[in-house]
Amino acid sequence: MKRFTYCNPTKVFFGENILDRFGPMVAEKARKVLILTGKKSVYQNGLFENVEQILKESDISWIVYDNIQSNPILNDVHNAIQIARTETSMLL
Repeated sequence: MKRFTYCNPTKVFFGENILDRFGPMVAEKARKVLILTGKKSVYQNGLFENVEQILKESDISWIVYDNIQSNPILNDVHNAIQIARTETSMLL
């Protein structure tokens, strides 16, 4: 096996009103994001509207892929990658 180094830093935020920090945090890293979600609960519970408003206030554009299944399959990943590639190529 070839030698390699893999680094995957992750930040996990928990707690009340945590979305208050979401806009500035994302704005530090990106001006456009891909939102991956399922079809129902994120819309029904109002979370999606909250995230949209935060992104608007932070001047961040977004694309939505909302066909993620409850138990995601590899096809979900491939579809999301294709959307990201298409949207990225539109920025060039």
